Amino acid sequence: MSVCIPTDPTKPRPLTARQRLFVVEYMMDRNATQAAVRAGYSKAAARQVGSENLSKPAIAAEVAALEAAHLAHIKEAFDIDRDKLLRQIAIGAFADIRALYDKRGNLIPPHRLTYEQASLIEGIEHSPVFEGTGAERRQVGWAVKYKIARRQPFLDMAMKHLGEYAKDNAQQGEALAGTLAELVAGMGGSALGVVKGKA
Repeated sequence: MSVCIPTDPTKPRPLTARQRLFVVEYMMDRNATQAAVRAGYSKAAARQVGSENLSKPAIAAEVAALEAAHLAHIKEAFDIDRDKLLRQIAIGAFADIRALYDKRGNLIPPHRLTYEQASLIEGIEHSPVFEGTGAERRQVGWAVKYKIARRQPFLDMAMKHLGEYAKDNAQQGEALAGTLAELVAGMGGSALGVVKGKA
């Protein structure tokens, strides 16, 4: 006598060899279609197969585990933590361009910038400075131009972290709901504002 024991539908099934290869390939560039092709699936069906594979619990769990392990490795290798990220966001959000000048009003050269000062700069341009003409022409130094990092992206990140956008969206939603309620009341309670009369 044999007994059929139903499988638990909530428990992910083990990956097949091809699915495991798909996961490995997917982690290379996060392109599900190309991962499917490289894993040996049909090119014609690669896009559909890639999407379906990522929706399968076992594959999704494997990808999530690998991504978590990769993130942990990156954090450890580069000594990244939440406080450092927030500090960097704060530096960019509240940057003061005056910090790039010394007490005499001269632009501080790159090699003398502090970490905070350098964090305000997105790029640096160097161009030679010459004096004289012809045979007398000679280089006397370098002109340095700093491209200041844009503040808005850092402000956006700070706002998102503090949840200010969510509060603002909620307030706007409440205001819109109030306006709609007033409009509906003004139309005699009809949200569509249908005018009765001849068709």
